[in-house]
Amino acid sequence: MKPYLEVITFKLKAGVSEQDFYAVHEAFRAFLDAQTGLLYRTLAKHPENETFIDIIYWQSKADIAKVEESFYDDARCKALMDIVDSESVVMSQNEIIAQSCNS
Repeated sequence: MKPYLEVITFKLKAGVSEQDFYAVHEAFRAFLDAQTGLLYRTLAKHPENETFIDIIYWQSKADIAKVEESFYDDARCKALMDIVDSESVVMSQNEIIAQSCNS
């Protein structure tokens, strides 16, 4: 079983503030934190083009599939998708082949 890296980029819908996003994001974070196989997650935002990038490390591709099964039925995920511009969403799932760390 190889670890996987999921990368999602997205923008918020027009008229949605960052404060609105962060309020919804906290509930979504609780959803993710409860998922089996979650190793590590980083959420960042490009300072110039308002694009968010969500980088999630999973123990396996099967863990991603399990999350996908419950994602669209969970109210916290639906709330997140209600404020995200669906046309802007780009997702990829990648097998990790090497890692480095200085700490």
